Amino acid sequence: AAHVLRVEVDLAAPGGLENAARAARHDALETLRRERGALALLMAHTLDDQAEQVLMGLARGGGPRALSGIPRTRGALLRPFLGTGRDERTALRRADTEEICRLHDLEWWEDPMNADETLLRSRVRHRALPLLREILGEHLDENLARTADLVGPDAEHLDAEAAALLESLRRDGGELREERDVLLLDVHALAGAAAPLRTRILRDASRSAERAIPAGGASGSTKSLLRRHVLAIDALVVSWRGQAAVPVPGRIEVARRDGLLVWRRLDP
Repeated sequence: AAHVLRVEVDLAAPGGLENAARAARHDALETLRRERGALALLMAHTLDDQAEQVLMGLARGGGPRALSGIPRTRGALLRPFLGTGRDERTALRRADTEEICRLHDLEWWEDPMNADETLLRSRVRHRALPLLREILGEHLDENLARTADLVGPDAEHLDAEAAALLESLRRDGGELREERDVLLLDVHALAGAAAPLRTRILRDASRSAERAIPAGGASGSTKSLLRRHVLAIDALVVSWRGQAAVPVPGRIEVARRDGLLVWRRLDP
């Protein structure tokens, strides 16, 4: 039997309608999982969904995390139709899942957003990918999924290394700490990290600082942290010439001070 959940979607949330709807859907499913004491939630993403995700990440100029596509596991979320990760032929296509449902006399529900070509994913699905298959060949979807399989493990490893190093770089600041300071890192130790780790640390630290500000303490920024922000902060670490603080989303700025890299709140 179907279990219908109703959710409220914040249309003004960062990332647009599609991201806000996805976040609301996942929150509702996670709440239901906990209520029922389930160990996992099985999602029905297919190789077609993975191909769409990787193509959109590529079109946006995304880095390794974006090109890693949809993860097979994330906490209690499992996506068995994406296959083993060792051979894209173990994944199911959307047509496969529909045929299986027909064989078992199961009816499925089509999300009307899937046909709404005002949304990027729908345009990619119905217009971009069919044209690219015609130009580049019918194995395009499998090739895009293989890209996710190749990039994903490396991205996960670097992200984990960066997360561990970030924690080791945190400093309290002691008497050097100022009232508006949110997060402080040892800038000299950070400078010794390899660039792929360093930029990940700066990205994650900036997002952590924004989350650390209590509700109402920031202006509810809908802007995203961009590569140019991270590179400008990185210049404070490796190309220090006494430059000014770098503003980042969330009414925060990043400055170098007394051997520390400091994320601090901007005055209202």
